[in-house]
Amino acid sequence: MSKQIEALKKEQLARLRKLGSLDVSTFSEADVRAVIIDPVVEILGYEKEHDFSVNREKHLKVLDADLFVDYELLLWQESFWVIEAKKVSRAKLKFDKKELLQTLTYAAHPEINAALMVLCDGRVFEIYDRERSLTNPVERVEVAKLAEEFEKLQRYLSPWQAWFYQKSRVPRFVAKVMNSEMTASRVGELRTILNRQLDVAQETARENRRKLLVGKDRQEERRELFNSLELPELVEYFMFDPCSRADISSLVESVVAKGGFQGQAALLKIFPSRPRNINDSFVCHSLMLLIEYESQLDAPILLPGWLTGAEGATNLGAAIKNLIRLSLTSFTGDRPRQIVLQYSASVRRLAKIILALVPASNAMGQYSHQQIRHIVDELDDLQIMTTPERENLIALDRIQHWLTHQFVRRYCDDRSAFDVAGALTALKDSWATEKALLGNGTAYRTALKGRGLDDEIHPTEFNWVSYDGLGHYALCVLESSEKWTRYVLESHHDDLLRIAGSGSWRAQKMLGRDGLARTATDQENADRFFDGDIALYQSLHAGYSARSTV
Repeated sequence: MSKQIEALKKEQLARLRKLGSLDVSTFSEADVRAVIIDPVVEILGYEKEHDFSVNREKHLKVLDADLFVDYELLLWQESFWVIEAKKVSRAKLKFDKKELLQTLTYAAHPEINAALMVLCDGRVFEIYDRERSLTNPVERVEVAKLAEEFEKLQRYLSPWQAWFYQKSRVPRFVAKVMNSEMTASRVGELRTILNRQLDVAQETARENRRKLLVGKDRQEERRELFNSLELPELVEYFMFDPCSRADISSLVESVVAKGGFQGQAALLKIFPSRPRNINDSFVCHSLMLLIEYESQLDAPILLPGWLTGAEGATNLGAAIKNLIRLSLTSFTGDRPRQIVLQYSASVRRLAKIILALVPASNAMGQYSHQQIRHIVDELDDLQIMTTPERENLIALDRIQHWLTHQFVRRYCDDRSAFDVAGALTALKDSWATEKALLGNGTAYRTALKGRGLDDEIHPTEFNWVSYDGLGHYALCVLESSEKWTRYVLESHHDDLLRIAGSGSWRAQKMLGRDGLARTATDQENADRFFDGDIALYQSLHAGYSARSTV
């Protein structure tokens, strides 16, 4: 995804030279399209049925009139620019007002909404940016000079360049709208709207990257994919998902490799001083990352005080011990991050209730399933695995991630302080909504079964209710470290007993036959997971434990 323009191949240059040598004086408009424009579009990087595609004779409606655009150029099925072909009908190499207005009508049409528009009569290409000037083109290349000056067209019209150019419209529009604004609250409102839109785009990008990983069967291919990604993609797209042991190792290796000087860039992103968007998987992968850094680094690194405690900002061992303690105690002692984790688990449960009880919400899975069936190779494993029900369950990950991100942004102010009171109130509102929708649980369980959503592997219903999923997963990732597994057995025996009692097979295995798992009381679970509200805990636990009526 680079702005760098690729050099043309020898055969492409030869083709452009041939175009430049043609006598087009007798060409019809159809000749201009077929002989001149089609090869240029292809060399720019567009082809039918591709991410960077072209539509010819695109049909548009204006009132009762039918319009047809000669060329609509698309990136990922979205219009980005248009070309209008003209026959040679003028002595000067210059287009007239009528021709420019015709192209402007196409570019400004709601179904197109492109800034860039191109005219070509077989002798010259002119590129206009309708939002900058309709008096002078932003670029102009004569066909006779195509081989020498093709980079001028690439700079605006090659797929990646067109994509970057399109993004530049956003700050221009914001500047136009806000140039005379004098009210701070309205600036804040616009920031909120833009942030929400960018967050949706981020979730889309995250899901697209995850689908790439699903299509990789061999571990070597998966490792190569992790290695090809930048640090922000590794952290924001993959550290939130449960992984196989091999994928965890590949993910951690890639983050370490791209972590910047002594890993500082990675650690600052994963462990900022303020609370960030996290879930159980993110915490456990972060723990694994610290352990990997411990084995590799021979120089001190700076870590935030919430992670190292009183041991000092460069004490990596203390940071690992503290993160283990937090992971095995549901972040007791770190109220801001505990609230984030509680909220993350709650909105996932709430989203699943809505998926089960609200028919319209199931359209997400059907739409995603149809996309995969249409886009992914027919022999790809993803084609075998995809079903509307599976895609709905996968959608829970996206919903959980997006809503938690919004939650953290809302309760962290510009100085990075976390509004614990406000966040706790929102968390309790989420719990109250969850309780009201769940009721006694029988309708929920029946709907889950009826919609084919009752076989989820992730323990959504009981995680952060009566099951300590964070503690269990932390113990699983620690299995690869003999040193830290031994530390847990020696220093967190009571936590092991409690986690085993919640249903963790890993904790039970670590305790062995002599370990007596301890089942927590209702009040203990209420204190740990629901801020001491035993009535809320008992209601949710009973509701999620209910059986289907069919």
